[in-house]
Amino acid sequence: MNLRHIHIFLTVTNCNNSISSAARELMISQPSISVAIQELEAEFGVPLFDRLSRRLYLTEAGRRFEQYAKKITAACDDLEREMSSWNTSALLHVGASITAGSQFMSEYAAEYKKRLPDIRLRVLVDHSRNLERMLLNNTLDLAIIETPVHDDLLEAMLFKEDSLEVIIPPSFEETSSSLSLDRFCSLPFLLREPGSGTREVFDQTMREKGCSIEPIWTANSTTALINAVHRGMGISVIPHEAAREAEANKKIRRVSVRGLTFTQRFYIVHHKDKLLMPYMEDFIKVVKETAV
Repeated sequence: MNLRHIHIFLTVTNCNNSISSAARELMISQPSISVAIQELEAEFGVPLFDRLSRRLYLTEAGRRFEQYAKKITAACDDLEREMSSWNTSALLHVGASITAGSQFMSEYAAEYKKRLPDIRLRVLVDHSRNLERMLLNNTLDLAIIETPVHDDLLEAMLFKEDSLEVIIPPSFEETSSSLSLDRFCSLPFLLREPGSGTREVFDQTMREKGCSIEPIWTANSTTALINAVHRGMGISVIPHEAAREAEANKKIRRVSVRGLTFTQRFYIVHHKDKLLMPYMEDFIKVVKETAV
């Protein structure tokens, strides 16, 4: 049995059990319809029609089959409508690293919802490594992270570069707007937790300079670091936008380190084997255009 058999059967019943009328409606031969009905009856081993005086009458089994056939065709119609409109009413799962989630994701999500209001968008903010695992097991469709990917099965598209900035307490004893590398490395550090994108950028940059930093304070919140620096607990390295805002609120000071820059790169990531549906491509387009 297949959908063609069901369609032919229902057309016959809708035509008052007339094979000739059903043949005209379906534009196929009467023998083809008779064969389809006979194949159904042979498969189930019961007659669906009584044949009396060259007319067809539904049997009890035929009436029961008709009920199920109508449910099946209704479900198929729903499926066809659902799938044909999938790209305009789908569910998109996007992850964002903690830095991207706190700084950019709300802007990207708002712009995406404005352009595609019927797409259901679900956002998860988490550590980059966790997001990578969820991309690998298909829990997420896309993710925005600020570190290069750590698995060959993931594909990363660079879309934005930003800087990390050094922040010091307002009461810091030195008034210079820049520090030497040696002075910088000698100070007490308050840093993001291992595994975060910000910490990974910091550690990699310091390794390249031959410096090993052991922080006295770690936190999974940039706000916590800003507050601790404000209280004079030490210095930190945080994303540019957070540093700019904190300095405007007179909570910290920004300084540079001679010969040292921290470059943070943001990537849109997906599984290499993921089929990117149009609504996923639209999200990538929104991110690239909004990030400019």
